[in-house]
Amino acid sequence: MTNLYARGISKEAKAFYDQVANATGVPLPVLLEEIAKRIELDPDGRPAWWPAEQEGLDLKTA
Repeated sequence: MTNLYARGISKEAKAFYDQVANATGVPLPVLLEEIAKRIELDPDGRPAWWPAEQEGLDLKTA
């Protein structure tokens, strides 16, 4: 499995997801799969909450 931190996720975000996984008692990959199942997508396949305009977003590519 790919290490999330090695792929560019911040230490803070990794710590957050680790904390949630620990609190729920499931491995991190299981938590992320469950989160992914619950993301509502728009007709273009983006999360419904994702801004249409990406100005000002700190987007980094891996």
